[in-house]
Amino acid sequence: MDKNKGHNGIALLLVVGILAVFTVTLTAFALNMQLEKTAAVNYVNTIKARYLSEAGIEYARAIARNNFKSTITDTLAERWASNYSLTFPNGSIQISIQDEQARVNINQANLLLLSNIPSIGPTLAANIIAYRTIEEAGFDTKEEVKNVTGIGSSKYSEIKDIITVKSYYNSNRDYRCPINVNTATQEVITAVLNGISDGTNTITALEAQNLTNELMTLRPFNSWIAFNTTIDTSGAINSAKKNMLKTLLNPYSKWPTPGPTNFTTEFCLFSGCFQVISNSTILNRAGNPVAQSRVEAVMALFSSINDAAFTATLKEDFRGEDANYNGVLDTGEDINANGSLDVPEYQKVTWMDSCPVNSTDDLGLTYRQDFAAYPDYGYQTVKDSLKIGFWDNFDENQDYSRDEWIRHDAAGDYTLGNDTTAPIPDADNEIILGGSFPVIDLMDTSKWNFSNFSIRAYVCDPDIPEATDPNVYERGWEDVSHLNFRRYGAIVYDNYVSCRGMWYFWNGFGWVPWPGFTPYDIYQPIHFLRLATEHRIDPYPALYNRQKTYKLLAQGANVTSYVYYANGSPNAPTLSANDATSSQGTISITGWWMFFPAWDDIRIISSNGSYTSISFNAGSQVEWGTVSGTVTTPSTANSTSETISFQTSTDSGASFLSPGAGGAILQSPSQTIQYRANLNTNDSDLSETPVLEDVTVTFLKPNTVKTVYYKQIIE
Repeated sequence: MDKNKGHNGIALLLVVGILAVFTVTLTAFALNMQLEKTAAVNYVNTIKARYLSEAGIEYARAIARNNFKSTITDTLAERWASNYSLTFPNGSIQISIQDEQARVNINQANLLLLSNIPSIGPTLAANIIAYRTIEEAGFDTKEEVKNVTGIGSSKYSEIKDIITVKSYYNSNRDYRCPINVNTATQEVITAVLNGISDGTNTITALEAQNLTNELMTLRPFNSWIAFNTTIDTSGAINSAKKNMLKTLLNPYSKWPTPGPTNFTTEFCLFSGCFQVISNSTILNRAGNPVAQSRVEAVMALFSSINDAAFTATLKEDFRGEDANYNGVLDTGEDINANGSLDVPEYQKVTWMDSCPVNSTDDLGLTYRQDFAAYPDYGYQTVKDSLKIGFWDNFDENQDYSRDEWIRHDAAGDYTLGNDTTAPIPDADNEIILGGSFPVIDLMDTSKWNFSNFSIRAYVCDPDIPEATDPNVYERGWEDVSHLNFRRYGAIVYDNYVSCRGMWYFWNGFGWVPWPGFTPYDIYQPIHFLRLATEHRIDPYPALYNRQKTYKLLAQGANVTSYVYYANGSPNAPTLSANDATSSQGTISITGWWMFFPAWDDIRIISSNGSYTSISFNAGSQVEWGTVSGTVTTPSTANSTSETISFQTSTDSGASFLSPGAGGAILQSPSQTIQYRANLNTNDSDLSETPVLEDVTVTFLKPNTVKTVYYKQIIE
């Protein structure tokens, strides 16, 4: 036997074995390499999925910012409220944005509001309040509510879409978290309304449900006046409850004193806190899903309404820093801390709370018909607001009246007092003229410089014999008082309305008729003319009441004609043209030598007017959002004729620009801003005016869209 052959066989076996080991090793290596490659691919796909879902969150962040800076309200009809689907060559993102301001914040809600949430009730509501009190900081996540006694996973599933812990609050209103009435569900709106009470009126459960149905049907509301109109026309509640809700539910309203006995929270019209769900999917070459990621986040544009908006809501805001009108910068008045007294520009606007709104309030052209039946004299007012023109009833702020009316000459004199000698004495004050032929001018002709305007004024003449003479009771008297419209030039032209009647004089013992005049002979009053047509009180009265509201109208650059009495003869009215009588003149009231007429409720409505705010300081450079206001249009007027528009300035008033669509402020980021409100009426008789109740300027601090909750799930 050849020994070499045996060795060759062993070598062959060794080679084969080694090759087998190599083969197994290489196969294992190749398999491990494939597994590593697959794992790497899966890891890459997972990372891609994660980054895509995170990109969806950033996409939603940009949507929220842009929406806030371009619209004054948030509604379910806007693009953010729809699902977004973004497709890429090897993947996609599905994004859902939901309004956290449409939910009840269980960290801030009181017992009444929590009790009104379906599936909770008073007992669980009390348990929620007890738990958050013990925890001090409240709930970190809404899932934590499952730890409350009586609320487990099952109950949480019923309420999870109704509650939140991240919505913004209003630090000026006891840290209440308002509910967006434009986006909230029916259950949440009913929870807000149910049980609200001011001690006298209470919203019942049935009324809350019926009113909710009306609000759901008529929303979205693009302004508070639209919301108020819905409340006013509601068939679910009476007028007292309507007034209560309009005050209590509006976060910009002035609350009554004392406040409500039961309250839930307020409504709002825009949102600043959103829940975002971003789902991403990665596809392979065959188009099959190979990786998925889900991110749930809550984004807050701001933490409180004070971080989001400047709001001018009350009369105090409209009068600038000089809260007491004394012309001195007093303690607490330096709002912007610039060391000087900043007073707004009043140009043909008035803020007086008692100023009438509707022309129909001129009942028979007399404001004061029944003092007992009409404690507010029977006319509609809108408190804490601005209107076109000038108004003075000599009651609301007498220092203001004294500042606005000045003597035209040395003879002119007046006092502010009560018309106690009138046939029907009233409880308020008038401006009572004294001296010899007094002329009192509306002071600041640069501020009160009217082009087209309508004048109404109430006059009562207390010191003439008719007060005791039944034969002439309520008749007017010769030249007792005038309402003048004058232009100063080479000649002073006076156009006026006056009471005309019998002349009397004092003979040392009493008032007696002037010789040559028939006693109690009443003459027609002089009136303004508008263009070529006399504008007067119709029908032309044979007798003039001594307590009467006079009404005049002037339009155009010139008043082209008027009536006067030729040659001093009261019986011969003559039509005369006079193009020198410009309507850019001074408004005056006058008296007559021996009589002292009392004027009240002087109202001048101009065709336009504007108000420029003080400069608001955001504390740092911010991005401006929108400017808007609550505008009331008289019920008798066409809303297209009674308008208010806004402009803003970020350069200390050097220039004012109109906003873009949706009220978007177009100026670059800055620290301060002013707004200007332009009020206009196209009413042919200049008898009605739009009313501005509040103004909101929104802003975002740079990089303040914060993610306040974040949870990621990778599949």
